[in-house]
Amino acid sequence: MRLLAHIGLALTLLFGNQAKAEGTLWVLSPDRRSIVLEAPLPISAELRLAGAAEGTELEVGESTNGLTELTSKWPLMLGTAYEVRLQRSDAEQIIAIDAPLAADTPMPGVAGLSHQNSVVPANALRLYLDFATPMARGQAAEFVQLVDQDGQEVVNAFLNLGVELWSDDQRRLTILFDPGRLKHGVGPNVTLGAPLTPGGRYGIRVKRGIRDAMGRALSGDDVKWFDVGEAVRKAIEPEAWSVAVKGGALRVSFDRAMDAQAALRSVYLRLSDGRRLPAGKLQSDGSLTWSIEGVDVEEMLAIVVNPDLEDTAGNTICAPFDAQVGQGKICTESVALPLN
Repeated sequence: MRLLAHIGLALTLLFGNQAKAEGTLWVLSPDRRSIVLEAPLPISAELRLAGAAEGTELEVGESTNGLTELTSKWPLMLGTAYEVRLQRSDAEQIIAIDAPLAADTPMPGVAGLSHQNSVVPANALRLYLDFATPMARGQAAEFVQLVDQDGQEVVNAFLNLGVELWSDDQRRLTILFDPGRLKHGVGPNVTLGAPLTPGGRYGIRVKRGIRDAMGRALSGDDVKWFDVGEAVRKAIEPEAWSVAVKGGALRVSFDRAMDAQAALRSVYLRLSDGRRLPAGKLQSDGSLTWSIEGVDVEEMLAIVVNPDLEDTAGNTICAPFDAQVGQGKICTESVALPLN
């Protein structure tokens, strides 16, 4: 029995308009870019979506085991039906190819919005939108919108960088509001005003049709709503935080909603032996919670705040984001809050 006999799938091969009851065994590489099959080398090969009139050329080669290897420029999408068309000197051979999804693979959807249960300041600089599955890049400008309480789009609300800001797993999208509309006296702020109004209710709408990394489309619009409070235009003051220590647990409640990702990387607990313990979880109400096992209270030396910490509005421990010209500062030093 040849190499692929125990892992390949039986397929129907079609020659012209005649169906031939013959099986060809194939296997898809782990990166889903190469199809290795038991078939003679063709003159050329093309990959199409099942039923499509056109496709893309595949690179034809021979594998180390003497089998035909067809390589695509990009990975095949899971759960998608394809046709591989092999051109031979006497006929065209069509092979059905698919990469089935695992039974427990979640459908594409919007998992949530950072701080969606808290009040977002009217001068919010960024929010984070979480998805249930890894998403395809290059779609945010078309499918992600800011809407008011009536569902009407607030146009030109976001900063268009030309490059989308995705997490490494492509499940978290950073949404940046246009800074020019947030800073007082700047052209866009004067002509258009801030995109968010205190006391208002807004939503981040993800429109139907946006696709995940496997090519599956969101079946309907999804809106994540949030309330808007007054703008926050003052530097972060760690001394104003509420700190509670009980046993081996330390809880820090901020005086405002912090930027979720900045807080997780920029605030840590320093122990007397020099160890640094990072944050465990950032709650939706803006509180940061450490869960520490087996650490004596006497070992807790200080809470350290790095200078790159920002709140939701982009304020730092040195200066507000909307500082007047000549009054801004660059943070270089950390701030330590002693615990013992």
